[in-house]
Amino acid sequence: MMARVERLGPEMHQNILVPLDGSELAECVFPHLRALVRPGHTHVHLLSVLTLGLGDRTVALLTTYPPGLQLSTTVMARAQVELRSYLQGVAARVREWGAVVRYEVREGNPAEEILRYAEEQGIDLILMGTHGLSGLGRWVYGSVADRVLRGAPCPVLLVRPQRPESGTQNTERRT
Repeated sequence: MMARVERLGPEMHQNILVPLDGSELAECVFPHLRALVRPGHTHVHLLSVLTLGLGDRTVALLTTYPPGLQLSTTVMARAQVELRSYLQGVAARVREWGAVVRYEVREGNPAEEILRYAEEQGIDLILMGTHGLSGLGRWVYGSVADRVLRGAPCPVLLVRPQRPESGTQNTERRT
């Protein structure tokens, strides 16, 4: 698949969606986000998605949980509170860069919810971290980033975490 690569500039994007799950992988996008923020002009949307159940067959193959197991209401409520608290902290940090920030926690399939949110909010750019898995790793774990990249209504900037040996980050952009 060919992708058109363009120079990223802060003037290009005013509504940026950053899907976060609390992991270091997801947070590897922060230096790129900071570079894109135009104080007073950029709206950053932080989104976390809680998966309702472990219905994916690959999860069932890798764990002792049967497909379709639903997480308890108590566990889901606790996870909602923890994610909101996490996003609130991230939002405070991003506001210091001059961005207008909103955050939301949704429930469902992460890729579907990210795409739905992007469509609903008129997002200009989705900025997210990725493992960059291929082959068996992608098949076993699936790739939220891949599904978002293929279905997004806007450009997507995927950022891989820094490689320890080089200290550099890989970025991939598709428009």
